[in-house]
Amino acid sequence: MEQELNDILAKIYTYCAYQDRCTAEVRQKLLELGLPEDRLPQVLAHLETERYLDDERYTRSFVRGKFHHKKWGRHKIRHALRAKQLPAPLVETVLQEEIEEDAYRQSLQRLLAQKTAQWQKLPPHSRREKIQRFLLQKGYEWEEIRQLMRD
Repeated sequence: MEQELNDILAKIYTYCAYQDRCTAEVRQKLLELGLPEDRLPQVLAHLETERYLDDERYTRSFVRGKFHHKKWGRHKIRHALRAKQLPAPLVETVLQEEIEEDAYRQSLQRLLAQKTAQWQKLPPHSRREKIQRFLLQKGYEWEEIRQLMRD
């Protein structure tokens, strides 16, 4: 049993070192690898102690990546992080700290300008609806979209 545990630990170290993971992902992977449920808390605590697992670091990395590279809005990021069973207070704190208001507004403005140019040939009403749906799907808040499209 001890050799099997060492094999599982070696695999999970590699899994966690490859990219940041959240506790829920690591828990699922450990169960898939055959770790008994009664050993989960001990192994998860060990991974946290060794800094292989850190939910705050994961959350910060996720928020930065989805906002800067995928151009996701706060709502979509929040929803994705909650689906990963991360605590709401942590998610809200990281969103507030990692996404500056000016950068958020600029990102929304850039997306609006891109889509306006892309769908220029559509009738104004149709174009407006299509842009609003696109921005909502990206996770931007309705009030932010309405205010920007009014300006």
